[in-house]
Amino acid sequence: MSLKVCLSIFVLITTFNLSAQITNVESQRRKTDTTGWYGESNIGFKLLKEVNRVFGLNADVRIQYKQTKNLYLLLGDYHWSQSGGNVFVHNAYIHFRYNRSMKPKWLKWEFFTQAQFNKMTKVNLRLLNGSGFRFKASGGKKAVLYVGTGYMYEWTKELDVEKLTVNKSEHRMSSYISTSIFPNDVVSIISTSYYQPRIDRWSDYRFSSINELKVKLSRMFTLGTVFNISYDKSPVLGIPRLNYSIENKLGIVF
Repeated sequence: MSLKVCLSIFVLITTFNLSAQITNVESQRRKTDTTGWYGESNIGFKLLKEVNRVFGLNADVRIQYKQTKNLYLLLGDYHWSQSGGNVFVHNAYIHFRYNRSMKPKWLKWEFFTQAQFNKMTKVNLRLLNGSGFRFKASGGKKAVLYVGTGYMYEWTKELDVEKLTVNKSEHRMSSYISTSIFPNDVVSIISTSYYQPRIDRWSDYRFSSINELKVKLSRMFTLGTVFNISYDKSPVLGIPRLNYSIENKLGIVF
């Protein structure tokens, strides 16, 4: 096998991340028919040599515990990339979400909390808490559609164009539509779109969409491709409104 082919295969399982300011949780929620624990971890590396050497690392973990009426979900994600002694990508988040089944059966109440930072978007720290409702609009064994809406409070410490620290507090609505398709026991397709306007200024909004294709290689291993696109009407000065990322992941189920 030639060196070019080896490098192509290596790059295929790494992450190309331009930016992601909004965390999409629905794509990482796993549909299970039984109660108990579910866990999955993905990891990727990047090593390129052009003008300079480029090193990259991305990793994520999700742990889910399901009871008859309760669902607990813990997510973590980390991305890092460096070239020529300069760090270009450095972001991470940790997210916890709780769901409680209600009556009627298709309605659920949820609470979530999150902490994150993102060097590329100049967000030193972002903390948020929120709560709302989600319901199953339609569903079956092969496909299901969920709709959710709620309120979240967000506190952010970020850098302005002069690299001075700015603290921001915002109240936002957070609504989403999530579609999951399971054509067979091996393939799953999950698409989720979020809309998050400020309650006091509706013209200031964020939109994001994540689309994931996952293939089950074995009982323990999965291979997935994720395309994420986000738009922030009022980002930090110097940061583009439109951002996107493409990720190819090799996952381990536990």
